[in-house]
Order: sequence, then structure tokens, then C-alpha cells
Amino acid sequence: MRCTGKRSRASRARMALVLALTAALAVSAPASEGPFLTQLLTVSERVELALYFSKVALLASEAPAVAAYVAELRNLILGTDEPAKQTYALPEAVERLLEATDGVPLDEQARADLASSIGTILAYADRVAETAEALTQQGEDRASVLRTIHAYLAAMHGGIPFALTGLSDVLTSLPNAERTAVPGDDLQSEIDRLLPGGTLLLEAGTYTLSQGLVIDRSMTVRAAPGAAGPVELVIADDASTGISIYAHDPVRVAVHDVIVRGGGIGFAVGEVRGIVSHAPFEVLLDHVSILDGARYGLRVASGHVDLVDCVLAGHGEHGLVIPWSGSGRLFRCSIERNGSEENVALSHRTSGGIDIAGVGAIELRSCHVVNNLGTGLRIADDASATLVACELASNAEDGVLACGDATLHLERCIVGGNRGFGIRFASEACRAALEPAPTDPFAGHVTGSSNEISADNLRGAICPAAYTFLSKAD
Repeated sequence: MRCTGKRSRASRARMALVLALTAALAVSAPASEGPFLTQLLTVSERVELALYFSKVALLASEAPAVAAYVAELRNLILGTDEPAKQTYALPEAVERLLEATDGVPLDEQARADLASSIGTILAYADRVAETAEALTQQGEDRASVLRTIHAYLAAMHGGIPFALTGLSDVLTSLPNAERTAVPGDDLQSEIDRLLPGGTLLLEAGTYTLSQGLVIDRSMTVRAAPGAAGPVELVIADDASTGISIYAHDPVRVAVHDVIVRGGGIGFAVGEVRGIVSHAPFEVLLDHVSILDGARYGLRVASGHVDLVDCVLAGHGEHGLVIPWSGSGRLFRCSIERNGSEENVALSHRTSGGIDIAGVGAIELRSCHVVNNLGTGLRIADDASATLVACELASNAEDGVLACGDATLHLERCIVGGNRGFGIRFASEACRAALEPAPTDPFAGHVTGSSNEISADNLRGAICPAAYTFLSKAD
């Protein structure tokens, strides 16, 4: 639980008022102490509870939860005749507080302060009640109404000790539908202050991420309109993940027009610090370049990712990896220069462009998988891959390697200049002289046609020959 200095000061001020009134009442009018202090605490507690419901209604992502919080908020503000609750309206509670001050013996200044404070509370209580009616009107922007109510409640709550918090202070605590960041800002703080479905705009420049960002709600992150240059997020720690998209509920995240550079992993979807969530994530990366990570550019542990006009390049192991159950669609993307000589030399570690395993699924259209130090695309286990009008060329090993029970479809692709086979299906007959016998020989399903599988692949076009139909036209 976090406490802010502002809340602590407000609590101390409120307690000071109660103690001062208690002392005055104890000396002058003991019989009045109970009713007045009871009313004061009742109003304070009701406003605090209303503030809570307005905040959680804003932050809730599921429609039933929003409706439940809004119903509780309306009951607190407007009252209800339901037998189980029978609460009176918040303005009425303030009126009772005002009535309870009659006959309370205080000096002139104390009475003026008290009158001013209660007047402020009453004025904002009326505004809150008026605004709350809009929650039931058709066509109203519910989030906007809730923000207004929260602002009035905060101002009203500030009046309880003596003074007005002010609507300007509310901007520092309320979540926003849109925020704009500049280099040097704390991006995690900016993300945390967004409403679900909100937008974070990034002005041009370089943002250094000393630790990774976690996106746990639906949102859009994009370069600000008219940005004067590129937006680059540099991950300072070579072992950390730059951006993790992780939540226990379904989220939709879109990232546009940014560069992510460095770190251990540029993007991780459905996973944070090794913990995997199986919520149905939907992620769009549009004109995003993910560069120079120590391990992966993009790791999809669960959920689905669409990449449009993206670049995944310069990573130590793979540009894209789907280890278990995630899926992805790539349109006009380049996966290039991934892998390292060190990883290629290690028999226990794969290296190259794309690696899909488990029950992962990938679809590539008009993409380039080129110049990777390792295999261009490896699919294993029960994974599936569909490639249409793609280029797989100049990779240090095979252009495509299929293992296990994988499913592969290739159509109108160009496969050439790879230093292994153009396309290889794991088997005893197709292994190199020094390669160990395959532990997961291919036993899956292959379809496709009209591919250009060149003879300039160093070890040959397709192995075994049973799959040469991939190079024939329909």
C-alpha cells in the first residue's frame, strides 16, 4: 500500500479540526459533541468511499465491474430507497452536518473557518449530485463524467479540514485518456497513469530505460503527431526486457513508429520475469524496429501479435521466438542479421531468424528473412508456419528447417543463397556429416507450390527429395 504526502497532511489536518472541535465542545457544550462529530466523520467517510468508487470505476476494464462501481457511486451520491441500504444523498448528509453546527459555541474566527469549510463541502456536494445524474443519460461519455465527479469529490474532500484541494491538484492523481512524454520522463509512471484504452504519445528523442516497462492494460503507444525525429527507446541493462505486455485479463496494445534498441529481449508478450499469463493478448506493432538485443527481438509466450512494416535485426539468438502457444502474423517485415557465431557453434542452443516451437503458429506475407547467423526459420514440435511471397536468403544454415510434427505451407517464396539447404526436413538422410542424429525427425504435414528454390543453396534445394513439389507450379 502506498501513501502520499498529500493524503497524510489532509488526514492530520482533519484530525486537528476534530481535536480542536472536541476541545471546544468539551468545555462549552458537551451535549453537542456526539451529533456534530458523528456527522463530520460520516461525511468524511462517505466522500472517501465515493472517491474510491469513482477511481476504481475509471480503472476497471470489464463492463460488469464498471457498472457495479458506478451503481455504488450513484447510491452514495444520490441516495437510495432500497430497504437493504436506505442511504440518504450526500448533499443531504452535508446539510445535516450544517444543522449540527447550530448552537456550537466557538470563537468568531473558528466559526468563520467552520462556516467556510462547510460551505465549500455543500457547494461541491450539489455539483457532484448534479453531475451524477449524467451517469444515467444516454450519449454521455461515462469516463468523462466519472472524471468530473472525482474532481468535485476531491475538491469537496479538501474542504473537510478547512481548505479547498483545488481542481488543478486532481490532475496529478486521476488517470488520463491521453498523456504526452518527452525524453527524461519516467515512462512507467506515464503508462501507469493511463486509463485502459488510453494513448501515450512520445515526443521525438531518445528515452533511456534503466529498467523494463510493463504494460498491464489496453493502450496505444506511438510517436507524437508531427514528431521532429525518430523516437528511440534504449534499454540500458543487457539482461532485461525492454517492454513486457502482461496482465491477468485480456488486453489490446498497439505500438506505432518507435525504435527499441538493446536489452536482453526487446518485447515480451504474455510474460514478465519468467511468469507466463495465458490471457488472450492482442498486440499490434506497426512501423516498429526492434534492434540489437542480447537474446531476442520479440518473444511471444502467449497471445497473438501482428507486425506490419517492422524490422527485427541484430539480436544474439533470434529476431522472433514463439516457444509455446503464442501466434503471430507478419506483413512486409524484415528479420535479418540475427544470431551469433557463438550460438551457431553450440549444439544445445539454436540461433537465427525465427524459431517456433510448442503449438506456436506464424504467418509471414511479403517478408524478408535474410542474412541470419543460423537458420532463417525453424519450426518444431506441433508448431505451424505459413509463408506467402517471402524471401529466405543468405542465411548461415538452412533457409527453412522443419522438425517433429510441424505443419508447413510455402507459396510463391524465394529461397536461395543459404549455406545449408534451402528447405530441410529433419531426418537421418538430410543431416550433415558432423551433425548428431535428429532427436525429432520430421513427421508433419507440408503443402505449397510455385516457390523458387534455387540451386545456389550450398547443400541443395530441398531435402529429402520427396518434398520437391514445393518448387512446382500448381
